[in-house]
Amino acid sequence: LDSGETGRSEFDELLESAVLDALLPGRGVTAFTFDATVSETNQVSEDSVQGSSVGWNNFTHGYGKTWPKVPWTAYQWLMTREELEDNFGEDIGTKVKLTVEGKEHTMSEDSESGRAPADSDGVKFAEVWQIWDKATKRVITVSPGYPTGPLKDLPDPLNLQGFFNCPAPLRFVAKTSSLIP
Repeated sequence: LDSGETGRSEFDELLESAVLDALLPGRGVTAFTFDATVSETNQVSEDSVQGSSVGWNNFTHGYGKTWPKVPWTAYQWLMTREELEDNFGEDIGTKVKLTVEGKEHTMSEDSESGRAPADSDGVKFAEVWQIWDKATKRVITVSPGYPTGPLKDLPDPLNLQGFFNCPAPLRFVAKTSSLIP
């Protein structure tokens, strides 16, 4: 879990972040991605699982009294024009409207949430939502700044038993009627 690579969170950092978010606002979220290098002959030469903290205010989910009943989860990200083009290609990335001013949505320097960096005063971002839909087993990425359709629509990228790329959010005060903190 701790590869020691620059730019990757260590497992302890992920847990600390989740615990703090669970203690203060009531919900701690950690998500995981899978990265692989695949050759032209479809051979995997390198692969890794990478964890990241998700700000409690950058995560939402559909209604369910228990985690297995939740139909979808969604993550909010703020992306610059360059990040949009890197993630969705130049054809789509240049057409997404940048509607969020950086100073309105700042984060602390040690946060990995989808909020804008503290030094982003004057920088414009696009609001992007990545939705994991368990019913259709698809990951759909949309933006209010691109109303013509999804930015990306992928079939189940991880083939996990529970579909979602995150465990149930960490909560210290559980309610029997809802998962909302």
